[in-house]
Amino acid sequence: MKNIKHREDEKKFVLEVGDGECELLYEFSLDGKMDIQRTYTPDNLRGQGLAKVLTVFVLDFALENGLKVIPTCWYTAKVIDETPKYGALL
Repeated sequence: MKNIKHREDEKKFVLEVGDGECELLYEFSLDGKMDIQRTYTPDNLRGQGLAKVLTVFVLDFALENGLKVIPTCWYTAKVIDETPKYGALL
């Protein structure tokens, strides 16, 4: 089971895997949109689909909380493009 935590004070979501962490960083724009700026997966954890797990978790969080998203992060933009239900976030 993957452990995802929202570190609101740091404006990021973290997926803890063993002794490593993948992270998704965000800011809120002046008009209240969640600007997803970056995803990061350490080299030793890449290729396992962890960035997608984390990104989907955050996009679902945005949907559930009625947030709009600015996909500054290229990977987040890709996941939104590939998943029709996330089109409502834009």
